[in-house]
Amino acid sequence: MKLTKLKNEFLSLFFPAKCACCQKIILPSEEICAFCKEKLEFIEEKRCLKCGMGESFCECRFNIFRFDGIVAPFYNTSAVQKGIYNAKFRGHISAHNFFIKQMCLVADKYFGDLSFDAVTFVPPSKKRILEHGYNQSEILAKGVARHLKVPVFNLLKRVGKSKTQHEIGKYKERFENVRGTYSTRGSEAFKNVLLIDDIKTTGATLNECARRLKLSGVQNVYCLTAAVTNPRLKKPES
Repeated sequence: MKLTKLKNEFLSLFFPAKCACCQKIILPSEEICAFCKEKLEFIEEKRCLKCGMGESFCECRFNIFRFDGIVAPFYNTSAVQKGIYNAKFRGHISAHNFFIKQMCLVADKYFGDLSFDAVTFVPPSKKRILEHGYNQSEILAKGVARHLKVPVFNLLKRVGKSKTQHEIGKYKERFENVRGTYSTRGSEAFKNVLLIDDIKTTGATLNECARRLKLSGVQNVYCLTAAVTNPRLKKPES
């Protein structure tokens, strides 16, 4: 124990712990700094499990989702948005680990009665993989799968080109933009599949992926993300 403690203290001199959200140096026992902790916006305990929002922000009336449920720990604002950026574009391990832990907590709480046959993830474009060398959704999926003790399968693939979703402002256009851009790698007779992504904005991408999975033979598709975007809350800080 003493040797391990000394080793960790020695390593911390060269590789100090950093806040998962802002990347400022923090104590080894911390995950995020005090400032970012105050800025976290957790989704309300009373929530709609179909769209993932707090009950007062339910958006199911705007669209009939193909997935059977979705949960996330946070709204995509302020510190959370910064943390997801660090995970998505900079590959920071501390950010990935923080969101994996929080995602597992809500999965246990709201999907605890479900038995998943597989965990899968939203595939990126080839351009994104070439740019960053990794898929943050796959990293999140592997972390969640280890916790759930469920195998990870790469069930989906990108087959078409589309505009980047953040370039499209209108709700309906986002759903039209991704239609036909994903396919499955084969027929899968799974009962329950957990689909992972980093953010649900309108739900268009998850919706299309769930549609394709069900066409391939999956009975139920549940989604788990690090955050959901709530247009009625303050926009994420840059």
